[in-house]
Amino acid sequence: MAAKMTALGHKVWFYEDTEGGHSEGADLKERARFEALETAYLLKTLAD
Repeated sequence: MAAKMTALGHKVWFYEDTEGGHSEGADLKERARFEALETAYLLKTLAD
């Protein structure tokens, strides 16, 4: 999907957790890290 959107001229942000698995935030520390990534992305996007 990211390749298709890029080909159509859309800006694409992609994050893939290198730990694998089907569930982000398996424990509180991992969930907090993912929430921090989401918040940082949102704040950067709003600031631009």
